Amino acid sequence: MTDNKRDFGLLNDKYVGVSEGKKSDNKDKREKERYLAGIGIATDLGFAIAIPLTGGALLGSYLDDKLRTTPKLTLSLIFLGLIISFLNVYNIIKREIES
Repeated sequence: MTDNKRDFGLLNDKYVGVSEGKKSDNKDKREKERYLAGIGIATDLGFAIAIPLTGGALLGSYLDDKLRTTPKLTLSLIFLGLIISFLNVYNIIKREIES
């Protein structure tokens, strides 16, 4: 009788380990998906901020050189890029909250 209990215990441990392994795999998969989604959101936010600001600075500098209005257009377009960046970030966060 002692041997039967020991065998049953081994079988029970074996089956518990299999089901826990599947749960662990699903948990790892979900964590990986959440991690990759977080990286995607961070990338979106980075581009949403960097592109309008850089574009405003470069375009403003170019136009200031051509029109000889040295700081005016650069500062104005950087400010416009900042406003566009805030709107982009707001829309990205709003989209993520809704989904």
